[in-house]
This record gives sequence, C-alpha cells and structure tokens, in this order.
Amino acid sequence: AGFRGNCSQDVLSSPLLVIASDNDGVISMQPTPPDARFPFEGVLAAVESLPVSASQYGEADLDALVASADLPSPAFVRLTTANHLSFLSDRTNDALI
Repeated sequence: AGFRGNCSQDVLSSPLLVIASDNDGVISMQPTPPDARFPFEGVLAAVESLPVSASQYGEADLDALVASADLPSPAFVRLTTANHLSFLSDRTNDALI
C-alpha cells in the first residue's frame, strides 16, 4: 500500500494522482526509521523521485481541484487533517478481493 514511486512509463503517461495525509500512521509521509519492520522512504520522497515534476496541492485547493476538468498529471495532494485514506471504488475493492 502507499505510493512508492518507481513508476513505469505506462503509468507516467497515464493520469496519475497521489493523495496522502501527514497524519497517516500506516503510509508515512516521511521516511520510516531504518530498523523499521517495513522500511519506507516516505510518500514525499517517492513523489520527488518521479522523473517528471508533480503539481502539488494542499487542502485549501481541494474545491478548485474537484471543480476542474483539467487536472495536471502527475498531481500530488497533501492533506494535513485526515488520517489513513481509502479512496477505493466498489469496482476497485471487488477487483482487489
């Protein structure tokens, strides 16, 4: 789970939206300690590692983003108040199960 970067060219040429929260205790925005059971560089580093620059947004931008039909790709939305995020549609949930 979580955005780990290292996207293939197919993914980069498709619309890519990364949404992450500072308060997520499962998928950390920052790097985990090196001795963590599942070490992870953090969502910020993963977004920064993309070979193309991601347009970055915050919570104050959400209304405009939802209303926009022209969201740049890749785009990164950083939330500061939410906890763990799940945005899976029923169709996606069914496919994963």
